[in-house]
Amino acid sequence: MNYQKLLSAVAILMISLGANSQVTAQTEQIDLANLSRQIDVTLKTQDNQTFNELIQQAEIQAISLIEQEFANNSSITEIAVTILGDRQGQQVPLLFSRVSRIDWQQQPIIKQWTRYFPTSAVLLGFNQPQRTPAPQTQSAPITPINQRITPATPSNSIPAAPTAPNNAPSTPSGASLEETDPGYR
Repeated sequence: MNYQKLLSAVAILMISLGANSQVTAQTEQIDLANLSRQIDVTLKTQDNQTFNELIQQAEIQAISLIEQEFANNSSITEIAVTILGDRQGQQVPLLFSRVSRIDWQQQPIIKQWTRYFPTSAVLLGFNQPQRTPAPQTQSAPITPINQRITPATPSNSIPAAPTAPNNAPSTPSGASLEETDPGYR
């Protein structure tokens, strides 16, 4: 099937489904050598719909398409279905199913033949990723501004030892000035 015919088929399908339909697009490809068919469908999310409900809807759509294709075309031996989810214009794959006619007849269980995409919920905005809070860093104690200002000293002189103001308590022996600083702890 050439590209123009495929686009025409998709456009006709979209017009026939109507603007309010949950299925917005469907494309089909047939491989005549292997007699397999690939079907791609996009489901629009509904207001207040959960991600689990969207997945259930996608599974129901995939089951329906597989059963229809096998029932309507006896020459098809394998079907692959891709269901995309569309939420506010963001489209991501929800599931991909590939099954042969024989396997489907033996086990018509969609989960058996389906690959799910676990990040789809986050990409569509259903689940916000868990964010761990940033570790809180302990800030340095705030000291009065007059204790932070040190007079500039010439580079060749040795700075004088700080002296305690007259009303400040004296430093106990063996303790450093940092330990007696009121902003130290």
